[in-house]
Amino acid sequence: MIRWIRIQLLLLGVLSTGFLCFSQELVWKSAVPGPAQAASLLHAVCPGSAQPARGSIPGSLPGCGVCPDYTTNGDPQYRMHTGETFALRSVLYGSFTAPGVQEAIASFEGCEPHATEFGGSILLSKRDDSWLLVRYMQSLITTGCRAYHLWTGRDLLLCEGEDGHMDETSHEIFVCSFSSQNPPVCPAVFTVVDTRTACGTSAAWGSIDDAALLDPNGDRMPGLSLKITVGQGTYPANNGGSCLWPALHSSVRKYKLDFWFQPKTGSFAPAPRSRASVERLSAVFRVAEEKAREATLDAVRKSPH
Repeated sequence: MIRWIRIQLLLLGVLSTGFLCFSQELVWKSAVPGPAQAASLLHAVCPGSAQPARGSIPGSLPGCGVCPDYTTNGDPQYRMHTGETFALRSVLYGSFTAPGVQEAIASFEGCEPHATEFGGSILLSKRDDSWLLVRYMQSLITTGCRAYHLWTGRDLLLCEGEDGHMDETSHEIFVCSFSSQNPPVCPAVFTVVDTRTACGTSAAWGSIDDAALLDPNGDRMPGLSLKITVGQGTYPANNGGSCLWPALHSSVRKYKLDFWFQPKTGSFAPAPRSRASVERLSAVFRVAEEKAREATLDAVRKSPH
């Protein structure tokens, strides 16, 4: 019974929000390419199968009419029967692998399962006024990113990402460094989770309400400032737990967390004034995740087979 209630609630969340319960909108939005930009990029991504957005269909996006061979669902026999497309969601321009080069990172949706985030991004390089595909980065979603300009002439990407599973959703800030030879390196800066979907007797939840790059001392190494909300609650030990019942006890607090850029690692670390809060909140979410997994396993053990 518990397992069935959980499935019903998750389906309700998907139908009403388009995603799992308690997901949130990204604070940052990457640029959406215009028709001419999209056509130029798609000629390199999927020559022969590129298609423009269909103006008569709401929400239609430009993309590839079939899944490219390099995607998970790009097997010819598979794609012939699904009609799945590879939709271009956003693009960012910069010098990601070396100073002075003209490059783009385009984010695509489709042709991948949940295990690889339902999509990926493509690194392209411009040569003689034409774009060339350099690397497909499966599961890297860059629809919520900003370019971070280094004094060396290269650009990093500072991004938001989200994911959802039966026992939790997560929302994180991460930074990516790119190479033409190797896969990107994308360490997380800070992550909040929401474990109310585990239907347990306790839960923690967080949201990233604002994210800004600030350079008050003008050293060309902007820091990252996050405004977040964090809540914790306990729930009745009845069927459904945090999915069905209001909290018996709860607390909600707002925080401002600052991070300084670290040139040696190409990432961000908590500023001294925020270090204790970051460590404490990370521990809160870590414990909540452990309890969510326990609640999920307990529900599976108790459900009829």
